[in-house]
Amino acid sequence: MATFLYLVAMAVIDGKYAEQQILAVLQCNNNTTLIFEYKPDQYNQMDSYLTINKNNETISFKFKTHIYRVKEKGQMVTKIIQSGLGAFARMLDGYLPGINADGHLNKIADDLENLQNENQQVSLTPLG
Repeated sequence: MATFLYLVAMAVIDGKYAEQQILAVLQCNNNTTLIFEYKPDQYNQMDSYLTINKNNETISFKFKTHIYRVKEKGQMVTKIIQSGLGAFARMLDGYLPGINADGHLNKIADDLENLQNENQQVSLTPLG
């Protein structure tokens, strides 16, 4: 599971699916589902989302999209960056050599749930 999620995130970063929608649903242990989506927003701009569903609680994250123009080989081209997606992919990459790589995905959801339970003042809001 961790490898698949890493490969999907890297494909988005590398622009392999520039105009294609992606929906990756991963069922983890402990009644947890991770959902990675790459889909157009209301302005037809592609955005990336990570949603964690656990015990009927949903936490969604939107990776902020930045569009910029650069000159490549004498031509102006449009580039898109999904802020935070690279860091997320690197985090997953760090899990991959481990013996229990997929167990780390379960731990992400467990840690978020514990954080919310320990301090009700903390609110996790979507980025962007």
